[in-house]
Amino acid sequence: MLFSDFLQLARSSSIAELQERLVAFAHDFQFATITAVLVVEKPVGPPAFRSIGNTPEGFLKAYTNVASSRRDPVLAALKRVSTPVLWDRRTYEEAGAHDLFEEQSAWGYRHGVAIATHLPNGQHLLVGVDRSDPLPNSDAELTRLIADLQLTLAYAQDAAVRLLGVEAAPVSTLTPREVEILKWTMEGKSTWEIGQILSISANTVKFHLKNVTAKLDCASKHTAAVKASRLGLLDPR
Repeated sequence: MLFSDFLQLARSSSIAELQERLVAFAHDFQFATITAVLVVEKPVGPPAFRSIGNTPEGFLKAYTNVASSRRDPVLAALKRVSTPVLWDRRTYEEAGAHDLFEEQSAWGYRHGVAIATHLPNGQHLLVGVDRSDPLPNSDAELTRLIADLQLTLAYAQDAAVRLLGVEAAPVSTLTPREVEILKWTMEGKSTWEIGQILSISANTVKFHLKNVTAKLDCASKHTAAVKASRLGLLDPR
């Protein structure tokens, strides 16, 4: 995928557009289905869920079954970790949930990767891609696939929160240095490269990025850059 493709994903202007782009990404990665779920915890009562994707219509009833979701070992793992969860039949058998695997496998859910990102204000974005065929055996191929999926999640989360949830209130103005750093981040430059361009240390760049992500209420520098651009905080160079 090109860097511009990830930016277009982050800039999705509607739920339909975000869903269409996510499905296209999943297909490019050789997965048949993708699901993105935004979970918002509430001070009182159960959390709110909102999901998009291309889950087969015939499987939706089973997919949204609350009792089954509580037994699902993949969902249980995503609550604890932010690292990718790779799953197959064995994952469900070891958790005593073989029946859940058999039910979903009929719809092509036999192998997959799921990733969660835990955001500020009690928000969590879960993204899963699934297919019938096994994941790559090659360690290099699997590493590249996981990296692509993590990058997809990083760029999808701002759009998901904006379109599926409630966006935070406007933020304060960024400093000139923060604007410079975010502009270079938008162009795909690393922390080290930005430091070289601006003649400052990589640690100084990290310090500014930490401040920026806090101001913009974002979980990563990439989503902060996209959000700043969308809010008009990055004037044209």
